Amino acid sequence: MKKIQPKFIGNNPNGEDLFEGQAQKKIAVSIKDLITDDTLTQKLIGIEGKWGSGKSNLIKILQDLLKNSHHFYIYDAWGHQEDLQRRTFLEELTNNLIVHELIEEKRWSKRLSNLLSKKQTTKSKSSPKLSTGIILAVGVTILTPLVKVVADLDSDSSFKIVVALSPLFALFIFWFSESYKKGKFLYPNNLFYLYKKKELENKTKTLTLDKEPSMANFSDWMFKLSYSLTGKKLIIVFDNMDRLPPNKVHTLWSSINTFFSDKSFENIWVIIPFDREHINEAFEKGIGKEFIMKTFPIIYKVSQPVLTDWHKFFKNIFFEAFSDFETEEFVDVRTLYDLLNEKITPRSIISFINELVAIKRIVSSEIELRYIALFVLTKDEIELNPISVILEMPFLKRCSNIFLNDNSVQEKISSLFYNVPLSSASQVLLEREINLCIRKDSKEDFKALLKHTHFFDILIKNIHSGNLDVVNTILSLDTLEFDADDKNAENLKEVWFKLNKEFIKTIAVDQYFKKENEILLKRCDPLSRDAQIKYFIKGIKSVDNLFGDNYYKALNLLSITLKSLSVDIDLYLSGILMEPDQYLNYIQEAGEDFAKFKVITDENDLIEFILMKIDANDLVTDNIFYIKNEYNFTKVTDHLKEYIDNSKINSENVRKIYTLLKALTKEKPIPILSDVEIYQIASALAPENEFYNDLVAMRITRGTSFGYSLALLDTPLTAPDEVQILEVTKNIEFYKSYGNLLLMTKTATNELLNRVLINLTSKSVAVRGASSLNVETILPSFTQIVSNSGIAADKLFNRLDAWYRFAVKVIDQDNINAIVSDVFVYETALSCNNTLSKYLMSCFKKSLKGLSAEKWEEEISLDSQFFRSMLFLVKHDKIKVFNPSFYNALKTILIKIGKGDLTINAIPEWDFLKTRLDASKFKSTLKDIRDGFILSYNISTPQFLYFFEMLIKYGALEERAEDVIRRILTPVMNDEESLNILVSNIELIASLVKMVGNEGKDFVELFVEKAKISNSVDVGRFLDLISHR
Repeated sequence: MKKIQPKFIGNNPNGEDLFEGQAQKKIAVSIKDLITDDTLTQKLIGIEGKWGSGKSNLIKILQDLLKNSHHFYIYDAWGHQEDLQRRTFLEELTNNLIVHELIEEKRWSKRLSNLLSKKQTTKSKSSPKLSTGIILAVGVTILTPLVKVVADLDSDSSFKIVVALSPLFALFIFWFSESYKKGKFLYPNNLFYLYKKKELENKTKTLTLDKEPSMANFSDWMFKLSYSLTGKKLIIVFDNMDRLPPNKVHTLWSSINTFFSDKSFENIWVIIPFDREHINEAFEKGIGKEFIMKTFPIIYKVSQPVLTDWHKFFKNIFFEAFSDFETEEFVDVRTLYDLLNEKITPRSIISFINELVAIKRIVSSEIELRYIALFVLTKDEIELNPISVILEMPFLKRCSNIFLNDNSVQEKISSLFYNVPLSSASQVLLEREINLCIRKDSKEDFKALLKHTHFFDILIKNIHSGNLDVVNTILSLDTLEFDADDKNAENLKEVWFKLNKEFIKTIAVDQYFKKENEILLKRCDPLSRDAQIKYFIKGIKSVDNLFGDNYYKALNLLSITLKSLSVDIDLYLSGILMEPDQYLNYIQEAGEDFAKFKVITDENDLIEFILMKIDANDLVTDNIFYIKNEYNFTKVTDHLKEYIDNSKINSENVRKIYTLLKALTKEKPIPILSDVEIYQIASALAPENEFYNDLVAMRITRGTSFGYSLALLDTPLTAPDEVQILEVTKNIEFYKSYGNLLLMTKTATNELLNRVLINLTSKSVAVRGASSLNVETILPSFTQIVSNSGIAADKLFNRLDAWYRFAVKVIDQDNINAIVSDVFVYETALSCNNTLSKYLMSCFKKSLKGLSAEKWEEEISLDSQFFRSMLFLVKHDKIKVFNPSFYNALKTILIKIGKGDLTINAIPEWDFLKTRLDASKFKSTLKDIRDGFILSYNISTPQFLYFFEMLIKYGALEERAEDVIRRILTPVMNDEESLNILVSNIELIASLVKMVGNEGKDFVELFVEKAKISNSVDVGRFLDLISHR
């Protein structure tokens, strides 16, 4: 039995009002009455309604109501949008009226032809084209009689023959030349044509006129049509205007407004269905509403159908399409249409039902109609993001009751969307979307796919079958994470296991450690990770044409990744022997980490390769210094020095020669260029050349002995920029030692040298190799170096501390005073308090023990740096005990001061020094000085001031009280300062006076007199003291 199929519903207006309220029919009757009453002067009616609301059907109903009195001409504006609107309209309208016998055919056909036809004028001229052969033949015919006459005039028979045959000769020559030009033999008949069709020259001139009728012509035409109508009046409908683009609407509306709004034709009505929103889009904001009001004297509105109306309409259309075999699905389908559709119009209902019919005829009974309805209503949303929408079904929230607990929705929507059988919809969806996610690297979509029950099963199946791009799959899956207790966690582990296995099996290792390698190492279980590491290391070692730099980069990235996983790469590494060229590439990239990955090369091959590259001036030398202790490069450095010694250096090779020599030499400094070579190469190089600052460094080392003047070399010495200072700092020690550079400042300092030395001293710039100096040569010049170079004293002394272990070998108590002869050194040393400073002060203190009294006396008398150094250390409690020779020297000096042989300043800082000495050791000396003043020499005021305090304490003045008063105290009474000292010691003076009795009377009188004058003492108290027993 033939299966019953649903049928499509026609979408053309049928003139029936299928809605229960009969709203369209009521409007049509109202319009019909308006037209038949014919009381409206402006015969222009507007019908407003949304697209698909039934405006066209309303026109059809009206047409049926007025079919006996009015003829309807419906002009499809959308179908004619590319035409010239006025001309097309008049042409089709007139022809329509002729066909329906509403106007006289003969008269109007001719009038239409004259008014609307294209005007064109044509002029033609045809000219035959004669061939050269025919022209020549005609010439021969004309000339033959003339040639015959000429020939008859001569009696010579030979001449007659030649002349007679000359036309034939001319014809033969022409035939031969034509055959030669065309490259083929021409038969004689080819030469004798007059013309053929293609040789006819036609010259044609055509003038065409094609234009729109003018406004006056259009209006005149419409007036004449109106009066020429017989039998029926005319109603013109401009339909489908709401389908036109805005610019076309604007043009057409303007024409309608011009011809029909401002004018009225007695027997012609115009009806214009329109969508207000669509009209507003065609005009500037706010103008559309005014334009509509200005155009129409009356507007009828076709409203959206009310619920009861469209329900009945939907039901009628539904059962017309599906008869009774989808009755069970009807309610759900209509409910879905209501819930998921924003605008309900008759046209949209018919369109929806027809889409259901189309799909149902394809899927038959496999998928129920409600699922098809759901798909039709949401397909636009699905198209935007199929994966997410199909899996999450966000639209089900609006119709959840219909599909409550329905687990088949996803598969059935997938089947409809991808047009595949229902049985394979789930797999097809997943396989397609998994592949799509991988191609697009869409991590968010992958997360959405996880919601599918069979996601992992299908993913693993496709990995195993090789249907997926392994690398892209790894990259895309990297974002998936699950908690340990998540059911998907174990599934994901299996995926990574399969991916790692497939990766090792199908992907060849190249020279790079890539993101996918890193992901697998971090994602796989320990056994799989172990396999991945071994696979990668073995693979990269087997790569053809392996580049050393790539090898380091790859293994370094592998090492970093493994370190983050607490895995030691050394457990997997074995040595690799590289060719010299790639080994040097490896060193260039690895730098100080060169030993990390056990890469070596053959020493002899390496040396020979480097020597060959040197001679070819084709060697990259950066970072090679890291391996200078790994191989014996003596042969290379000797070869380089030969270049320098034998003047083989030039501006082309100088940088590479010196860079390599600096990298491989184990001793500094290295040989430098001669003055003339420095000058010549500097003249040839631009200042921005990488080696230029090396030349400047060489220039510095030559000091004042450099024999040439070159601004490019001399200017940096006095006005260096920061880049020059930095670069010269890095390289200058290759050409002169740090110690010798310091010593240069004594005689040949300059701004650049000073700035470089400051950098070297503070170690603010990384310098390759160790600095060298002799500490025993720097310390004697320490003060001068600091003064001339601007180096901070403490910075320099702390830098010298690095040579402490050498200092202890060359400096001791015997030479310390020759090496450190400036108290400034000890001042700096004490502030630094490092191992060198402690050692130097220790040596100094030891040197004091063996010093004789005579040497001490000399140093004190000279106020030498040695003595000053000793005083400095005493002040800072570094020296607390003095040997006898020092005391003896002081005693001698004091006696000489007492005698007047030395000034009272003979012992520098005596006031301080005597506070640190053992005064008891000077008792006998001070007694001798006392007795000297009494017996041998007169005391002076300065001597009194210098010695009196010591004499009071240790000079035993009471032993010779009378002599003391007479020889020491009385002579200084006239000096105010001395008198003040006596007054400050009044009790001692009184006791001495009491000792001598009347012998001291003169002193007492003089003392009282002076005291009264100076008003410096209570005289009564003094007298009381000396009289008291």
